[in-house]
Amino acid sequence: MIPSDQENEELVEVCLAGQDLSELCLIEYGSFIRRIDLSFNVLISLRGLHICSETLEELILDNNLLERVDFRAEFPNLHTLSLNKNRISDLDILLQELSSRVRNIRHLSLLGNPVCPDQLTNDLADEKDYEVYRCHILYHLKNIRFLDHRAVLPTELRESRKLTYAQVNIFPSFTSLIGTAGNIVEPVTQQPRPSTSRQSSTRVRTSSSSSESNGHANANAAMGLVTSGLPRTSTDEKSRGRTGKRRFRYVGKNSEGNRFIRDNDL
Repeated sequence: MIPSDQENEELVEVCLAGQDLSELCLIEYGSFIRRIDLSFNVLISLRGLHICSETLEELILDNNLLERVDFRAEFPNLHTLSLNKNRISDLDILLQELSSRVRNIRHLSLLGNPVCPDQLTNDLADEKDYEVYRCHILYHLKNIRFLDHRAVLPTELRESRKLTYAQVNIFPSFTSLIGTAGNIVEPVTQQPRPSTSRQSSTRVRTSSSSSESNGHANANAAMGLVTSGLPRTSTDEKSRGRTGKRRFRYVGKNSEGNRFIRDNDL
């Protein structure tokens, strides 16, 4: 049942979690909303949220399909924004939107997004990546006091204020390793071009035969054999090999296999 106009004016908290919403329609709830929970929906846009831009303080948007955040109006009182497990992959665009539309934001969470290199939700990231990510956000959003899953330390604030604009712009892009849906993207490798020249094929056969001969030489050295083979490198394009026979007699002087045989086994 849609509440009356008088009830709308007093409505300050709305929970629409798990409603499979693909778009927002908040007119029926009034324009005095302070807290909205829109988690576990299928939102791809924030169109319609501007109705409560003057009063909104907390916005929960976890587990949606948002690739970017477009507020379309300024939210002067919004201090808490949760965007966990969405598809946000461009941190610069997000920070530009937040710094211009949500100037007083203090609590921000981006866990589970491709742009967040946190080890809790991203196996490809390490602690250094996450420190750079936090410093990058703190440089643009001066009022942040709680980011993701932990509070902002005074040392982090001091370090972020020491950065210059050029240093902040070297923030690495994690979207090359992670897709927009958080899936790992395999790197594309170029296949070597097959060579048609006679000289290159000769070199390939020579290198393969050389590696094979080196493997045999190492095996012989491990068995105690001494061979005088060809040198490993040769300046001649057409290497020549030698064949022959070598006598080998096993003495068993240093063998330790007999020490495990008892007298009653003989």
